[in-house]
Amino acid sequence: MTMNVSASIKVAHAISGGGTVTDYATAASALLQQTETATLEAGAGTGQANQMFTREMSVAGLGTLAIDLQTFINDLYEAGELMDALKYLFVKNTGLKAVGTASEAIITVGPGVANGLFGAAQPWGADGDLNSILPGGRLILEAAAAAGYTVDATHKTILITNTHATHDVVVKVVAIGVDAP
Repeated sequence: MTMNVSASIKVAHAISGGGTVTDYATAASALLQQTETATLEAGAGTGQANQMFTREMSVAGLGTLAIDLQTFINDLYEAGELMDALKYLFVKNTGLKAVGTASEAIITVGPGVANGLFGAAQPWGADGDLNSILPGGRLILEAAAAAGYTVDATHKTILITNTHATHDVVVKVVAIGVDAP
């Protein structure tokens, strides 16, 4: 079963500060104050989605978290759901431990060890490509207006790795996509 997903994603940044303002700082400030909005309507076509996975999970020191986009429980608690296309991926390193205190853990996000989501027209071009996310940082991948990143039996897993030896860290993950009929 697919779920009726309608999502509006808005990312806004702003900077402020004192001191001498240069042309570069003015240009950067104007750029960072822009707002980007992506809207996915309910459905299975271009600019649409019908599957959503949202979780907040803890990753132990030097631990990993594998997410299989073709075998998960969706937000309606339907088991065995799958995505044929990934439209939006959001991963946040909260910078917090499971007990709520600060964590110094840096996480990496990339294709899974088995059947990783990499290759031509995929979020990661090659096996082993990684994005590092500092505490409090986030990774956003979006393919909302297109057919999305292809998810199939050989391109379906994402791996989140905690690089800190002793600190656990809480991560937030949102994956929105399509289970084609």
